[in-house]
Amino acid sequence: MNEIDAKTDALVPAWLTLPDVAERLGVEVTRVRQLVREGQLIAVRRGENRVLQVPADFVGGPSRKIEASGGLLLG
Repeated sequence: MNEIDAKTDALVPAWLTLPDVAERLGVEVTRVRQLVREGQLIAVRRGENRVLQVPADFVGGPSRKIEASGGLLLG
């Protein structure tokens, strides 16, 4: 989990907070935090409050699922 510079930030059109990611995936926010901690989902600290956020393009809707093995299916 890193902070992001302004040039890189501008390349991402939309960001989601971890609770938003959890809602889209249909899982608890603690599971999303675990995926970030394990390096299976990329999140960076953004904004004045340095809130962890994920590029929205990395997360689809409910069709993207968390496998039983713990991996995030992105296809």
